[in-house]
Amino acid sequence: MRVAFKTEKLRRQCEVFRIGSRAWGPQVMTKIGQRLGELQAAENLGLLRTLAPGARPHPLERDYRGQYAVLLHAGYRMRFAPANDPEQYETQNGPDLRKVTAVVVLGVEDYHD
Repeated sequence: MRVAFKTEKLRRQCEVFRIGSRAWGPQVMTKIGQRLGELQAAENLGLLRTLAPGARPHPLERDYRGQYAVLLHAGYRMRFAPANDPEQYETQNGPDLRKVTAVVVLGVEDYHD
């Protein structure tokens, strides 16, 4: 999949280990690198569960409806949303994740706090 970032600052934090380690710590940064590689390796969002079952990709609810998250370390999650036009993947029965071929990373956080 194609992976983009909401902001340039977020991209640098996620891609430059030293910068991201200051924000989230080295253990989280190690997982961010792994998860970004898994997202890029997956042809579509539907395949992510097969390629990275440990990431436990899951849809979010309430304020984050329409977004997804993967596990990083401890309570940290990487939030992202489909970057494709919703008309391409939305169906009457919900989203067809096999048609999501691009995502935008929205943040890295422990939103359970």
